[in-house]
Amino acid sequence: AVRALVMSALFRASATGVVLATGHGAPTITAEVVGHDEDDEAAAAGGGGLWWVVQVSTAHDGFNAYRIKRRYRQFDVLDKTLRAAFQGVPDLPGKAGWLSSSDKDFLDKRKAGLSSYLRSITLDPALSQNEDVRSFLELGSAEELFVRLQEKEHFCNLAVLEKDKALEAQRQRVAALTGENGRAQHDIQALEAQIAEAARGREEAKAAADAALGLARQQVGQLEEAVLAAQAAEAEAVDTRRATAQRLEVQE
Repeated sequence: AVRALVMSALFRASATGVVLATGHGAPTITAEVVGHDEDDEAAAAGGGGLWWVVQVSTAHDGFNAYRIKRRYRQFDVLDKTLRAAFQGVPDLPGKAGWLSSSDKDFLDKRKAGLSSYLRSITLDPALSQNEDVRSFLELGSAEELFVRLQEKEHFCNLAVLEKDKALEAQRQRVAALTGENGRAQHDIQALEAQIAEAARGREEAKAAADAALGLARQQVGQLEEAVLAAQAAEAEAVDTRRATAQRLEVQE
């Protein structure tokens, strides 16, 4: 009990996070899975009764060390909690269903994988100072830790759900804008078609007007020729009458 109190005192909150006291004054912590225990009662009830034994050391020489027990589910909840808050979280070995102490080869691989996971976390400056990592490695009730991590996971899931809702709202907005843009493009194309049709009508009307003007000019030319011919005929008739009158005067 005294050792547990001493080791729990090694975890103290500061303005920047958790302080792990060492003989050299520098925060140092290591954690590795050293074995496993099987909960006979849980196994007999048909549930997963496997505990992973984690040795936590707070100094390089391993003097200030203690052991805790954690289930894989607690590793999994911690991993989800960290991934919701950090990027670059190391990979946790995948879940493999119910295991027993007879699966030695797999248990050895799982132990090595979990040790590598904890080693990566404790070597990371940000992750090693995280409150959830500190709670995971503290001495104390595993049930209390599990409850805290589950609550944390619940809030993380709620945050993810809110982000998903916001993302879906953005997607719907984009879809609506895309639809509006599509309708606008359709209207623009219809207007362009109307403009093109009006331009064709204008060209056709201009061509018809030019043809009518040409015909009118031709008709005017013909009328001018007819007037000139009539004037010439009238002048000739006048000359003829004059000549006739002169001959009559001479005969008298």
